[in-house]
Amino acid sequence: MKLLLIFNLLINSFGHQGDKDVPHGIVFVHHGLHIEIQIDRKNGRNDIAGIKDVIIESALTTIVDCEDSIAAVDVYDKIQLYRNWLGLMKGNFEARLMQGHKAIVRELRPDRIYNPKTDNELRLSSRSLLFIRHVGRLLYTDVILNNDNQEIPQGILDALITILIAVHDLNDRAKDKIKNSRKGSIYIVKPKQHGPEEVTFTSHLCNRIEDLLKLPRHTLKVGIMDEERRTTINLSACIRESEDRLVFINTGFLDRTGDEIHTSMEAGPLIQKNLNEKHKLVYGL
Repeated sequence: MKLLLIFNLLINSFGHQGDKDVPHGIVFVHHGLHIEIQIDRKNGRNDIAGIKDVIIESALTTIVDCEDSIAAVDVYDKIQLYRNWLGLMKGNFEARLMQGHKAIVRELRPDRIYNPKTDNELRLSSRSLLFIRHVGRLLYTDVILNNDNQEIPQGILDALITILIAVHDLNDRAKDKIKNSRKGSIYIVKPKQHGPEEVTFTSHLCNRIEDLLKLPRHTLKVGIMDEERRTTINLSACIRESEDRLVFINTGFLDRTGDEIHTSMEAGPLIQKNLNEKHKLVYGL
């Protein structure tokens, strides 16, 4: 039965690895997502069809985080973060660690190639599409000081440095280069924007950086985090201010909850909610 299943899948497959008659990988697509059946007669010897593993495409995007108190709390963290982002955009990032007494090197997995040596060769990424999340607009940093020896806006620094680094991904067009963007774009996430005025600022900042780095207009694509009441109730205006760059809108629930608490407390003292018997028991009341 399993052999018949593999045969039917191969006939209806989207691509294969290895010899077509004796493949070691079969990939097919469903609703735009790829599923690969890996076949290994040696490692899959306990299975009559030799199936070693099934890989289902998921986690299509991943956010690399520059936000303070999460990934970068001081100057040295920020510099290390920029260095890691550089490795990801150049495709040569690696991490070395010890597993017991054995040294292990983690590297970016190269693209998977199906239907090799044919006119319909298929190349699929083995990695998520990476977004880079900058800090909020109101934070400052002493990574760089201005002429008056004062800190500069950290969100502007994040934007300039990370986008400059991401140009490596756009410029290196070698066939076997580990790429992030397939469309020639750079993807950023802007958190904690307080209404359409700050979204407008983000759009203007993107324009200025594109001009500075001589990038085509709208190379920078933006994901907006809806984390503040002024953004939520003016979401249509926020979308309008960034419509040529917008790739997603997402809610940061913890930040959104914190803003609700802060806004409500500004209105005055709050009446405590009634606790049911279960909560009274938990809190010892």
